[in-house]
Amino acid sequence: MAYVFAKCYKCKKRVKVNDTEDAWICKFCKKPFIVDKAIAFYNESQHGEGKKVEVKVKEASKPVEVKEAPKPAEVKEAPKPAEVKEAPKPAEVKEAPKPVEVKEAPKPAEVKEAPKPVEVKEAPKPAEVKEAPKPAEVKEAPKPDEVKEAPKPAEVKEAPKPVEVKEVPKPVEVKEAPKPAEVKEAPKPAEVKEAPKPAQKQPISSNFVMKYDILEKYTGKAEHLEIPQGVREIADNAFEDCATIKSITLPQTVTKIGGYAFRNCSALESINIPVNVISIGEWAFRGCTSLKSILLPNTVTSIADCTFAECESLAKVEMPNRITEIRAFAFSGCKSLEEIWLPNTLKVLGKYAFAGCEKIETIEIPDGVTAIENNAFSGCTNLSNLTISKTVKTIGEFAFKDCVSLRTVAVPYSVTHVDGFRGCTNLKAINIPEGVQTIGDFSGCTSLESIKIPSTVKTITTPFTDCPKLLNVTWVGLVDNLKMFPAYQNMVVEQRKADNKCQYCGGDFKMIGKTCKLCGKKKDY
Repeated sequence: MAYVFAKCYKCKKRVKVNDTEDAWICKFCKKPFIVDKAIAFYNESQHGEGKKVEVKVKEASKPVEVKEAPKPAEVKEAPKPAEVKEAPKPAEVKEAPKPVEVKEAPKPAEVKEAPKPVEVKEAPKPAEVKEAPKPAEVKEAPKPDEVKEAPKPAEVKEAPKPVEVKEVPKPVEVKEAPKPAEVKEAPKPAEVKEAPKPAQKQPISSNFVMKYDILEKYTGKAEHLEIPQGVREIADNAFEDCATIKSITLPQTVTKIGGYAFRNCSALESINIPVNVISIGEWAFRGCTSLKSILLPNTVTSIADCTFAECESLAKVEMPNRITEIRAFAFSGCKSLEEIWLPNTLKVLGKYAFAGCEKIETIEIPDGVTAIENNAFSGCTNLSNLTISKTVKTIGEFAFKDCVSLRTVAVPYSVTHVDGFRGCTNLKAINIPEGVQTIGDFSGCTSLESIKIPSTVKTITTPFTDCPKLLNVTWVGLVDNLKMFPAYQNMVVEQRKADNKCQYCGGDFKMIGKTCKLCGKKKDY
């Protein structure tokens, strides 16, 4: 191995080169050149021996081997200038070489110097390359800028008019050198970007707190919400106190709405209940004061405690003919509810179920209900038509308290306990059927004028106080229970006494013994 002077035919500067190498990199312009050609160029400029150029080029380019070695069609096609244009398709080199940070491993300079024809492909014999490459130059050479410039076939087109073009376009080796194929495979971070597709739990929004397919909490302040497909459950308290929401669209995948889910959503005006919902938890919509209507699907069979309580704007409710239970306070305080149809499948009518529904005018209790629980319809001030089915056995305390528009009540023969008409100020008459054993509170029925009580009644739990017009009472137990009818006692009895009649039945007394000719009671006044 010997170092001789050569002249870079690109920057025209003199450099020392190893005359055993085919190619070298100029330490000034950092461009690659053919050693034999550069030596010839130097000799020509110094001694005028230009002929040496052809000799050495021809000798060095014994690369007939090059043609044989790269037997690939690439070498044969390379000479075709078209390939010179194709070869520099280092757009790929530009994209991949970004990781010229892989410079550390590929030490590409070795490939460029190694292009000893077939040897490059067989074994880059990096040992020799390490000696010549004068490290600094090698490190600078791989800078992607040079890689980009090297394949600039512009230079190849200028100099390589001779067959040397075939040798120069060995930039094919540039493609092989950075072996960017590996770079492309390694940095397939594209896959990393695709991997984060687990963010598909965020087709919703960061304001939704999800656990699997359960929407656990909403933290935003939107007015209109559309819950995406795939959500199967609205958890307890999920939207509680969200005072900004005006409308919500639930997907058909929802099967359960948890307790307190939409409690106190005071601005909520509309919401759909999907056809697959089978359960709505207690207090789910309580306090939704702007909610106007609700349609329950056929899959719902029970309305839990306080589900729609205090929905003051709720004017329309459609229930399927599959509801078996309307639990306590279910619709209490729904002041705008004008009518309600109770399904034939109903079995349980809980306490305060429709309490305070001021606009309801007609109620028909269906067959199957056995008890109207305490305060079930108390405060229904417009209720004027009431039909109680023959299956009802008990009317609970204050069941119809303060139903001030109620004028008459037909109590069926199935009932054994009557109560709950306290404060029905327009109730004028009531017939208690045979079979009833206990009568509760009728106090405050200020318009009640007459009542018929069967002999089966054994107990009246509360006096008929504040019933000033109740002067017509029919009951075999009246004599022993006058105190239960203050108005009757005060007005009728006093008149009988004034007429010297029996205060109990109004009969005349016998002259001797002063006993009533009708009831046998002795005169005690």
